[in-house]
Amino acid sequence: MLTSIDLENFKVFSSVQVNPKQITVLTGPNSSGKSTIIQALILLKQTGDNPSLQLTGPYVNMGSSIDIMHSTGKLTSIGFSGEEVVKNQEFLGLGKSKKVFFSVKAGFSQHNLMNLKSELFLGEELIEGEYRNRKSIGSETSVSWANGRILTQPQLNLHQPFSARGASGITSSEESSMGFEYVNYMCNAPRRMFESMEFIPSNRGFSSPEYPLGDDLIDHFQITKPMYDYERDMATTMAYRRDELEEKISGWMSEITGISVRSPVRQNKKVQILARRTKTKESKDIRIAFEGFGSNQLLFILIPLAQSRNNSIILMEEPELHLHPKAQARLTNILLRECKEHSKQIVLTTHSEHIIASILTGVAENIISTDDVAIYYLKKRGASANAKLLKIDSQGRVRGGLPGFFDANIEEAERHIKALEMRG
Repeated sequence: MLTSIDLENFKVFSSVQVNPKQITVLTGPNSSGKSTIIQALILLKQTGDNPSLQLTGPYVNMGSSIDIMHSTGKLTSIGFSGEEVVKNQEFLGLGKSKKVFFSVKAGFSQHNLMNLKSELFLGEELIEGEYRNRKSIGSETSVSWANGRILTQPQLNLHQPFSARGASGITSSEESSMGFEYVNYMCNAPRRMFESMEFIPSNRGFSSPEYPLGDDLIDHFQITKPMYDYERDMATTMAYRRDELEEKISGWMSEITGISVRSPVRQNKKVQILARRTKTKESKDIRIAFEGFGSNQLLFILIPLAQSRNNSIILMEEPELHLHPKAQARLTNILLRECKEHSKQIVLTTHSEHIIASILTGVAENIISTDDVAIYYLKKRGASANAKLLKIDSQGRVRGGLPGFFDANIEEAERHIKALEMRG
């Protein structure tokens, strides 16, 4: 689970910190940095083991290093922290579940990784390391194992900041080997967190009545592909996994917009996504590309959501697009259920008061706890933006109200009253 994201000198932010919960909402005016926070996370996922930020890749294209800097001539810093419960696994030799905490802060000159400060807690034990100007500094660390210690070394690697390098006081080669495996598995906790991330962009929807069936299953959709290829991957996934996904997705679609879907493969190996209205007796199949765009684009949210594993992290832009307020509320209810029943973590951007109101209603109805919800209001002040955490009580009320939303409603009401007064 992601527990913090810190940005310095990154795009619209001079400095910002967000502490995500099980469901996190980023809201605020246009160009206030909502998408920037999600882009930073996707950029870290895309960078992987590389010693420099991979600004162009399968999930996001961010231009050049100049484009990601808030001010030139300064280091750009990206920090993150997270936690994972590692359950009892015999090959690790654990007697019980163990929680691992990690914190990583990276400094980049242009897009090159120069500084890296990392901490990793294994139960009560701390592994820490630091790189400055790409040189390791600090003292040696180790982890207890069997009757001895497994020695660790820091790495200039965002996804695996430490690795095992030796053993001390362990006489059995088998115990030593298991200790290496244990430490390296734990040190890969950041990698597993980023691998669990799924990004759902705002640009979505099927444009063709059918698609050639692809050769491979897609676990993580490559967003920067040409749009047709992205659509084809969605259709292919729906077709290959229809036995496990179709019923679930159809149930969600019926709940939200009143249609069911299926994904037959024709003899020419073309996939069709067909929609049928569920609340009328006389209904026929309609290819989803010719259905209303609200239902059409909704599949690009529901397919990744349905196939994501427990404890996945879903990064989602503007789930409200093209949806009626009632449909927005129903979609939000499904997102809350996925968080609660499958321990998924959702970070979303939105301009919709209906999405936010539905989450707050979930708090009031005890569907989700206030401890598991974070709503940040982002606003640009001068050349930089900031993020304010809104305070929510147990009845789903926001202290001081939702900034921006009610102001706009009041302004429109005043305009309407003035117009009526002028007409006599």
